[in-house]
Amino acid sequence: MPGDPAHLGAVDLRLTLAELAFGGRRTVRVAAPGPCVNCEGSGLDEGEACAFCDGSGSMTTERAATVRLQAGLADGDTVIVPVEGVPEGVVAVVREREHSTLTRDGVDLRTVFDVDADVLELGDVVDVATLDGEAALRVPAGTPDGAELRLPGEGMPLGRGAAERGDLLVELRAIAAPEPEAVREARRLGRGPLVAGVIMLVLGALLIVVGAVDRADTDICEPSETVRCVLVVDGVAQDAPGPGTQRSRADLALMIYLAAGLTLTGFGVRSVRKGLKESGAYRVEEGQRRSA
Repeated sequence: MPGDPAHLGAVDLRLTLAELAFGGRRTVRVAAPGPCVNCEGSGLDEGEACAFCDGSGSMTTERAATVRLQAGLADGDTVIVPVEGVPEGVVAVVREREHSTLTRDGVDLRTVFDVDADVLELGDVVDVATLDGEAALRVPAGTPDGAELRLPGEGMPLGRGAAERGDLLVELRAIAAPEPEAVREARRLGRGPLVAGVIMLVLGALLIVVGAVDRADTDICEPSETVRCVLVVDGVAQDAPGPGTQRSRADLALMIYLAAGLTLTGFGVRSVRKGLKESGAYRVEEGQRRSA
């Protein structure tokens, strides 16, 4: 039959958790038969069969309709949307829209609430977001991380039209307390010397390694009856210094590399120690005392 909801087809009605819990009124758009917009239901257009409705006088159009929602609806429930000209109305299937912080568990709701670790250790009262505002939740001292506390009566209705509601289950998740400003400043002050010290340590070690490799690769020319050691300077060959002099010069170059490397390393160690002292436990504890 033309007015049968099954014939018209069901429509999805997406509702928030609050709309499911508390009901109210909702305007939806449904496709339903009505008078032809061209012939106004007569089926005729200038004496001929109306081309819009094939002479039937009616056509299916999308129309706005208002439906009253009963409190306590759930995903998958059906409601009848009253539509003018459709005595039986149009079937709407309830679909639950995802909530940003709350999830449904039967008639109960669940949420995760971040709290400072001090709140779990010392206890306190915190405000938790609910479906219709906020509710005070008392956190006992010594509550473990991940514990689940219950807010009675802040869940979903026990059924359609029911006044009683389920509970809101709150999982408490500990977060680290933010560092005091003085502590952050202490860490910032120590960062510069620490980085500079590390760079100097690397450069110092590199100089020592380069000096050692250069000394190891130095060839000492030993003259003999068949071997003559010459040194070419600006295209002119001349006798090279003796082996002792060559060794002394190579050793001197090595000492220069070692001295420069050890000096940089020493400065690097001092700078690293300064940076650690600036940003380490001593300065952090001092900053915490100042912030207290």
